[in-house]
Amino acid sequence: MDSLVRMLEQREAAHDVAAAFFDNWEEASIGCFGVSVVVCTYRRPSSVIKFLHSLEQFESRQYPVLVIDASPDEQTELTLRRWYAESKNTRPLAYVRVGIRLRGLTRQRNFALRLVPTDLVCFFDDDVKLMSDCVTEMERAFRDARGKLAGIAALIVNQPRKPTSLWRLRRALGMIAHLHPGTYHGSGLSVPWGYVSDSDRIVIGDWIPGGCALWNTARARVVGFCEGFSTYSQAEDLEFSTRMRQEGELAVATGARVVHLHETGGREPQFRLGYMAIRNRFHIHRQRFRNHRLLYTLWFTYAWSLDTLMLGRHVIVPRRTLETLEHIAGRLAATFDLLVGKPDRLLLVNGSKHA
Repeated sequence: MDSLVRMLEQREAAHDVAAAFFDNWEEASIGCFGVSVVVCTYRRPSSVIKFLHSLEQFESRQYPVLVIDASPDEQTELTLRRWYAESKNTRPLAYVRVGIRLRGLTRQRNFALRLVPTDLVCFFDDDVKLMSDCVTEMERAFRDARGKLAGIAALIVNQPRKPTSLWRLRRALGMIAHLHPGTYHGSGLSVPWGYVSDSDRIVIGDWIPGGCALWNTARARVVGFCEGFSTYSQAEDLEFSTRMRQEGELAVATGARVVHLHETGGREPQFRLGYMAIRNRFHIHRQRFRNHRLLYTLWFTYAWSLDTLMLGRHVIVPRRTLETLEHIAGRLAATFDLLVGKPDRLLLVNGSKHA
C-alpha cells in the first residue's frame, strides 16, 4: 500500500494522476493468488455504477476493484464515492483519475497493470454487466488449465448466436474462409464469438474480446497494450490477443456470461472510428502475417474494400446517412495515409507498446 501511494504521488507530481482514493485496499494482499477487477472508463459514471451493481449481485467473493478514470471532471469520482458509502460496501476499491498523458484505453490498462496486487487481472469495459459469477468461472477455468492458457474471456450473450446474413455473405464472397467462432482470418476479419454452443464449456480461438477478459498479470505486464492505439483504441483486443497468443492458448468460457450495453457516451466521432478500422487492423495484419505478406495484403485489400462497399446499405437509412458517410470517409483517409506512408499517422512497427 505504501509503495502504491508513493508511486501515485510521483505520478501526481508529473501531472499524470489528478486524483485518487482507496477503500479497504489494505485487504488486497500484494502478490497473492487471486483476481483484481479493472475497469477503465471515460465520462461514464452511471455505466461504472451499473457494472459494480452487477458485480455485487453475482460475485460473492471480495475481488478487489480498480477503476482508472480518464474523465476531465470529477463526476465519476463523486458518483463512485457516493455509491460506495451508501451501499456500505466492504470490497477493496481503488480509484485513480489520470491526466491527459495517460488518457486512452491502452494507456489506462498499462497503468492499471502496475497497480494490480494479484497474480491474475480481469479487465472489463465500463458498459458491461455481469450475468453470472463470471470472474469466478474464468479464474477456475484458467487455473484448471495449469498454465496452458494465456488468457480467457467471458461470453457476450447479447450478440447474434447464429451467423447473420452479412457474415454468410462475407463467407460466400471469400472474405473469410469459414465461420468458426473466434477465428482471425488472413483477410484481417475476425469472426465473432457469439456462434459458440453453450454446451462447449471452454472454446479455443485466435483472439478474445478485451472488454471481459482475464490474463496472467505478470505476462500482461511484459507484453503490454499497444499505446499507439490511442483513445478509444479500436481492435486493441485483437492486437493484444495476437501477441499474448505467443504465451499460450486463448479461450472463451461459455459459463462466464456478460451483457455488453454499448453505451454511446465517450465514443469517438465516426470519422475517427472509420480511420481506426483500417489503420489499426492493417497494423495488426502486418504484424500477424509477416511471411507471405503480399498474398495476405491482397486478401486484406479485397476484404476491406468489399466491407466498405457493404456499408453503403446504411446510407439509405435517413438517421444513419451522415454517420455512415463520415465512417466511410475515415476509412478512405486511412487508406490514403497507408498508401503514401505518412509517418505521423502510421503505427509503430513490432507491436511496440509506447506511442
